[in-house]
Amino acid sequence: MSQSWGYVWKLAKVNRLLNRASNAVAAGDIETARPLIERGFEVIRTMKLPATALINAITGTGLMGVRLDQLGADDLAAACHREAKLLQARFDAGDFYPDP
Repeated sequence: MSQSWGYVWKLAKVNRLLNRASNAVAAGDIETARPLIERGFEVIRTMKLPATALINAITGTGLMGVRLDQLGADDLAAACHREAKLLQARFDAGDFYPDP
C-alpha cells in the first residue's frame, strides 16, 4: 500500500481525534468528547482505511458507545453504535486496504 503523505496525515488525525475522544469518555467528560467524536466520524467516513485501522476503529467506537451508555449519554452512545455498525459493514464489504 503506497499512500501519499496527505493520506498518512489524515489517518493520524483520525487516530488523534478518536484517542482524545476515548480518553474524554473514559474520564466521564461527555461535553469534551462530543465534538471530537463528531469530527472523527466525519473524517473517517471520507477515507478508506487499512484493515487493522478499520478493525481498531470498529472496536474503539463500539467500546466508546458502551461507556457512553453507562454514563447516560444515550444520543452520543447511539451515534457510536451506529458508526461501529457502518464501519463493520465497510469491513464486511471489503472496503479497506490490505495490511502490508
